[in-house]
Amino acid sequence: LFCGCGGRPVSASQPMFGSNLSRLTRRVNKIRDQVVVLENVKSMRIFSHSHKKDGTGMRHFVKKHLPTLKYHNPSLVVVNENKKNAAPEVELEYADGSSEKLQCADLTMDKILEDVIVAAAKNDKKETVSFFGKELRI
Repeated sequence: LFCGCGGRPVSASQPMFGSNLSRLTRRVNKIRDQVVVLENVKSMRIFSHSHKKDGTGMRHFVKKHLPTLKYHNPSLVVVNENKKNAAPEVELEYADGSSEKLQCADLTMDKILEDVIVAAAKNDKKETVSFFGKELRI
């Protein structure tokens, strides 16, 4: 068999598309099964910049997790602002009128999602929250 990448022969036991496809499939299945409902969050403002290294996790969060959050929270207002000289952060506005800013510089996309879920649960006076099948104590 030939894989089409320079004519190197590939054995039939090796996957032709590499391990990235299997990793991506596992990740999609894990995220698909996780329903994230932010009950008391009215709006979310995302401040990011597109080319700085400390904003990589925020860019990935916007690309991977934000569509899921929007789908499961249709009343959530999301504003994504791209500022050149600002540190990446998420500002959550709650139903009671209070707000909270979460610093997201040098965080992974999953850690940003976890921080958003934990902050929303704290404001809702919850003691534990489910995150990717794990129970997190707040």
